[in-house]
Amino acid sequence: MYQVHNPTHDSAQLLVRRLERDLRWAKDRRRQHEREIEEARRLLEAKPLALAGKTPQVSLVALLVIAGGYWAAVGARVPAGWMTIVQWLAVALLLGVLAGALASLLRARARRAAARTVLATHAARLAHTQYHLNQAVHAYVDAHVEARNARPLRLVSSRRA
Repeated sequence: MYQVHNPTHDSAQLLVRRLERDLRWAKDRRRQHEREIEEARRLLEAKPLALAGKTPQVSLVALLVIAGGYWAAVGARVPAGWMTIVQWLAVALLLGVLAGALASLLRARARRAAARTVLATHAARLAHTQYHLNQAVHAYVDAHVEARNARPLRLVSSRRA
């Protein structure tokens, strides 16, 4: 018994493998969209103060430390020339803390806006990935049938040993 090589079957098998990868990609993409949508829902359900995280507390502590340092400098009767430097340093630190807090709060706000956008495009995104999923399934099934139909023939020798 021997087989006849069939290049059509080989190319059909390669196509099946490629379409199987495409199908796996489409399924993974669909799961990723569902995870993103769930994450966006959780983000919008969370309270804005919870999204701000530790920013208000850290900023408040930093401002208290700056005020305490300035108060200590005043209490230590620092000379007037040095007091100007201490004042400018306190103002610079204060502005740095406020800028950092503002940036953090704006980032949280931007995350909420992005989550709203994800939820607004929810139906279109899932429909698009579902389209790719359906196309991948049909192409995979068709290629699988083609590969089975193009299997090499097994010929049996008429001579018996």
